[in-house]
Amino acid sequence: MRQTLILVTCLSLASVIGCDKKTATSGTATTTATKSGASATTKSAATTKTSAATTKTSAATTKVAAKSVATSSKEEKPYPGCIYKEDGSKEGECPSELAKDHGQLGGSPGAAAATVKLAPGHYGSPFSVKGDRALSAAIVTAEADKDKMQRFTGTIGEVCQKKGCWFVLQDGTKQARVMMRDPKYFVIPIKSSGKKAVLEGKLITKVFSEANVKHIEHDAGRDPSKVSGSRKEYVIMARSVKIDG
Repeated sequence: MRQTLILVTCLSLASVIGCDKKTATSGTATTTATKSGASATTKSAATTKTSAATTKTSAATTKVAAKSVATSSKEEKPYPGCIYKEDGSKEGECPSELAKDHGQLGGSPGAAAATVKLAPGHYGSPFSVKGDRALSAAIVTAEADKDKMQRFTGTIGEVCQKKGCWFVLQDGTKQARVMMRDPKYFVIPIKSSGKKAVLEGKLITKVFSEANVKHIEHDAGRDPSKVSGSRKEYVIMARSVKIDG
């Protein structure tokens, strides 16, 4: 009887130990699975974060590219028929037609500016002749005085809207297109219309080709396709301009 009781007790203990061992093994597996799940979750979060960073970088790159395209599209393309070309602009374009140095034939406004310090509103070179002539009076003797350096007075009308590399001087019903490259290239503010001006240069007559005329219309902000044919104008090849106000 005693032996039987001992045997039953031993069997019971073995059963308990076996269950505990299974429980322990199961618990270990659960812990391992939990750690594995946590690791996978962490890895997934890292991947998501990396993906978000990549998306952000891609978006930034796209934004920079779009800005570059926008800037490029704003840059003025060369327009044929440059009025400053000595050959009458029958072909080709201004060598410096971009907005930053529109109208010049080489060099730059900075390099072409007078070495002498000029008063505010004075552009180009210092005056070298004395005695002003109203434009309307000067036009009467334009042919006889075409090689003579003179000083003209009048009111500024239309101005080149690309950079101010030409403008129209008006005096009553008379007018002359002022081109500023004799011999140095310079420009005036594009918002100078309506102001009084004194300028020095030579008054000549010039025939602008159809390409020239279209170029002028383009510079003035109008539609070049609406004009055709050549145009004869009075032109002042100016070396200096002084604007009042």
